[in-house]
Parts: sequence; C-alpha cells; structure tokens
Amino acid sequence: MHYLILILFTFSRIYFHPVHVSITNIDINSELNLTEISCQFFADDFKKIIQINEGVELMFEQGQELTQESIDAINNYIFSVFEIKINNEEKISFDFQHNKQDEALIWLYYKGEIPVRDIKSITLVNELMLDLYEDQTNLVIISLNGEEKGYTFNYRKKTVNIGY
Repeated sequence: MHYLILILFTFSRIYFHPVHVSITNIDINSELNLTEISCQFFADDFKKIIQINEGVELMFEQGQELTQESIDAINNYIFSVFEIKINNEEKISFDFQHNKQDEALIWLYYKGEIPVRDIKSITLVNELMLDLYEDQTNLVIISLNGEEKGYTFNYRKKTVNIGY
C-alpha cells in the first residue's frame, strides 16, 4: 500500500505542479546592439494559454520542431503581453530562434536588435500567463553587459523601470 501511495505521489508531482511560474532570461549586449531572450514555461500551462488566447492547440513532442502555425500563435501571445523598451521609447522587436521541450517544460529562444547603444533605462512589461492563474509568478533575470539584476512580476506588479 505504501508503494502505491509513493507511486501516485511521484506521478502527480511529474505531471501536475502546485506552482505557476515562468522564468525569463534577458541578455543585452549594447556594444553589439543585440539582445537574446529565453523563456521557460510549464508545458501544460503554456498549451492552455495558447489554446485560450490564440485558438491553436500546441503539440509539444521532445525532439520535434514546432509548426509555423504554432510559432505564429506563440509569437502573437508573447508579444501581446511581454515588451522591452529602451530609454522609455524604443521598443525592441524579437525574432523566434528555436525551442526545446521535454514532458514538463518548454523553452523559447528569441533574438532582437537594440535600436540604440546608449542605454539609460529599460522598461519591462511582463504579463505572461497572468490571465490564466492568479498566483502566477514571472521571474526575470536581465543581464546588461554582464551586470545581472533579478525581478519578480505577478498580478500586482506587471511593469518595472530600470535605470542605468
């Protein structure tokens, strides 16, 4: 009986998660006018948000590329709720690079060109997954020319202004 409980607990921990969190890494290199972004989500949550907002059913299979329809739906969603502005005016545009996934997680990778070299401030808007779960937390680590700062976004805090 104890083994059955242990197996059920282990199975539920793998496929159902009690926290709702995303992790985004932003690496900005102002000398190369380049920024790279990686976002990590629980695959089941991310499938759900894309289905609700974009009407597209994502098929995540380890080792398989996403279809163009899936990439377009993901990009439409991401860029409707996530934005980076430089010096309060120049919004950075991003291009999808690739993705990775396993049974539980998906990672999305983007690259963008920075419109200016002299960065005085960065404004981040991060509303990823907030319309799905009230307890959603979005962790962001931003690195500007090697200096890292971390931020937490949630239902109450969706925007942060960073001065340099």
